[in-house]
Amino acid sequence: MTERTSGSPEKGRLPSRPRETEKIISDLENTIAEQKALVEVLSSAYQRYRDVVEHLPVFVCSFSPDGTLTYVNESLAAYVGVPAEKLRGSCFYSFLSPESGKKTAEAIASLTVDNPVCVVEEEVLLPDGTRRWLQWIDRAVFDEKGALVSCHSVGRDISDIKKAQAECAQERDLFMTLVSSLRDGVNILDGTLTITYANPTQESWYAHAMPLVGKKCYEAFQGRKTPCENCPALTTLATGKAASETVVRRGPDGSIVGWLDLRTYPLVDSATGKMTGVVKHVRDITNERRAAELLAQNGKEMRKLWQEAPIAYHILDEHGTILDVNRKEQELLGYAREEMVGRPIFDFVLPEQRKDARQRFAEKLRGKHVPPSRDRIYVTKDGRHIFVSIRDTIERNGTTVRVRSQMTDVTRERALEEDLRRSQRALREMVEGMAKAIIRILELRDPYTAGHQRRVTQLCGAIARRLSLPERRTEILRLAASLHDIGKIYVPAELLSRPGILLPQERLLVNHHAELGKHIIIDVGLPAEVATIIAQHHERMDGSGYPAELQGEDIVLEARILAVADVTEAMQSHRPYRPAHSLNEALDEIRSQAGVRYDREVVEACLAVFSEGFVFT
Repeated sequence: MTERTSGSPEKGRLPSRPRETEKIISDLENTIAEQKALVEVLSSAYQRYRDVVEHLPVFVCSFSPDGTLTYVNESLAAYVGVPAEKLRGSCFYSFLSPESGKKTAEAIASLTVDNPVCVVEEEVLLPDGTRRWLQWIDRAVFDEKGALVSCHSVGRDISDIKKAQAECAQERDLFMTLVSSLRDGVNILDGTLTITYANPTQESWYAHAMPLVGKKCYEAFQGRKTPCENCPALTTLATGKAASETVVRRGPDGSIVGWLDLRTYPLVDSATGKMTGVVKHVRDITNERRAAELLAQNGKEMRKLWQEAPIAYHILDEHGTILDVNRKEQELLGYAREEMVGRPIFDFVLPEQRKDARQRFAEKLRGKHVPPSRDRIYVTKDGRHIFVSIRDTIERNGTTVRVRSQMTDVTRERALEEDLRRSQRALREMVEGMAKAIIRILELRDPYTAGHQRRVTQLCGAIARRLSLPERRTEILRLAASLHDIGKIYVPAELLSRPGILLPQERLLVNHHAELGKHIIIDVGLPAEVATIIAQHHERMDGSGYPAELQGEDIVLEARILAVADVTEAMQSHRPYRPAHSLNEALDEIRSQAGVRYDREVVEACLAVFSEGFVFT
């Protein structure tokens, strides 16, 4: 038998590869099955993820580099008021104000592979005309070459936050204006005693150390390299409570030029509740201090000066008991010195105010800042009531406490204030009387509008209350409403009562009554706001009104209220050129033009007051 060559296959016999093939096929089938199961899991997970994204309480979208929206979740579509399928393919820049669009484009253009995320705040103009603010977190997606492919964004409405921030900024500006006008010094320190703010009074005292901001308080005010002993600011930072101290005021050469009453209060972050620094209120007590020093140095002579001072003074202990009182205060209250010394100062306060007076006195002794009371009433010996203003200086010497008080009779000033209020009331009554007379003249010239201005005034007042308009603005609106047709005095009476259609030049003359009314109001010296409201009460939100064809927010709110009230009442009144309409017809008219010719919010308020039972009287 011939031997086979080693390694050569045996003829007529198949190798074992079919078995291997079957195994491979089996493995492939298992792999395919596993992949199908994985696809199903992934598909199910993707669908759940999509359902979650669609109904998240936040807004989700994707867009291409040119701003074209490629995906919008249902929350965003519902917010905008446009179906998601219509939003996809549109450019989101069309919803932004020009300024917001510019800032957003710049922010997106600045994104890089290394810095792919930005946060933008956008002012959005919704299809219904409202303006809202949205905050977006944008994440850019780049291709392998670093080119921007798309952006994915998550957003939320921050309109209320922006409004609150604006109101806070306004309140802060008002606060800073008030602080800047104070005659006392005010400065703010951070936790390291570094000055972050000083008002003009404080700066004027330390002009030689300017600029104050950025320096340590002890460096700027005392020329020291370390904090002062018994520093009240450090006490406040350590305890979180108010503190006080009397300190010297130094000049450019370091010499003492005066004395200051220094009080410190914790500055607390309203958002976190944590103390961020200290507010210092500084009062110049140099004159008071020098008076006290002179009194101590000169004994009887200074006591005589104190007794004869043209200002009422008294000295109290820590319980409020009178230790001494000068002649001016004796004359002011009508009591002799021996009738006052040893008695609580509160005995001379109006009984109804004694509890408050004691409480305020105790708070002062505890170091709290207590603003002076302008309504404190003292009762004289003969029973007269006088208004006084009191300024206290607290002196501490070990355990001994003395309160030196300066009392000023402000009864005359209060009487003058009351006279001024009476004069203002009389002036208001005179204006109202004049308005009634003018209204009567108008009604005599145009009997068909009799009572029109009175009823419009009633409706304006009801709408203003519904919109929570401030009291003064409501009064101005009511005055303008009562006189809104005053310009018709210059319009011939036959035009006002003609039953036929007016000629173009006649219509132009009638339409001119709003502008004429404005000039009459200015000439008689009524507030400029009244003139503006009357001039604009025939303007319309879409610019179709007269005389200036103003639009939207260019029309003052009061004029927009007057416009709705005027039309609502006029439609229900008979005119020579048309019969009266029903209330429902009048309300249907303003409802149909809400957001077009009339302010939508005002229309809704008008409809609400009628639904609540408002009727003309």
